[in-house]
Amino acid sequence: MLTVLPIVFVVATAVPFSQARQFTPPATESQEIELALSAAPETLRAGAGVYVLGTSGYKKVRETANGLTCLVERTRPDTLEPICWDPEGTATIMPKVLAEAEWRAAGIAAAEVERRTSEGFASGRFRAPTRAGVAYMMSAHNYVFNGERVIHYQPHVMIYAPYVTNKMIGADMKDPNQPWVLNEGSPHAYIIVIPAPRR
Repeated sequence: MLTVLPIVFVVATAVPFSQARQFTPPATESQEIELALSAAPETLRAGAGVYVLGTSGYKKVRETANGLTCLVERTRPDTLEPICWDPEGTATIMPKVLAEAEWRAAGIAAAEVERRTSEGFASGRFRAPTRAGVAYMMSAHNYVFNGERVIHYQPHVMIYAPYVTNKMIGADMKDPNQPWVLNEGSPHAYIIVIPAPRR
């Protein structure tokens, strides 16, 4: 596995997913704001900050009042990944995401983006989270790349777990609903948790 991967670049095939349905990207800034905020629990949306993607990268359109920052990440042209970070993720993960978006907008090839990201960690420009925290991806509109194709993935939360592996948390991937580690062993590893449906 690569040392550094985008936030949701590889989704283990043992985890619940469906073949991606065709989706329509947000056509206006207001639609993108609404989609970005759909990643957060409803009670946190009003105070969350928001970035939207422009022709040269992301731009801030709303300041945060509660420490949460939301945007629609696009690790590939055919993905759609609404996500909201808590203050720790805003400080440590989002700078990498913003930089990668600028590089992609400038036409930088994927391999070079990956190289620059790795270099950023080595130089100290980027850093792993320093404490536990949460990134919300509770939107019903998660279209992510699982290493083979774009899939429609269910709402979930991601716990920051730098350098943690599936083995370390006992995840054997046999139960499709069990927590598991994304980007295992990397600075931006996450424990993926799928909330149980409300009864």
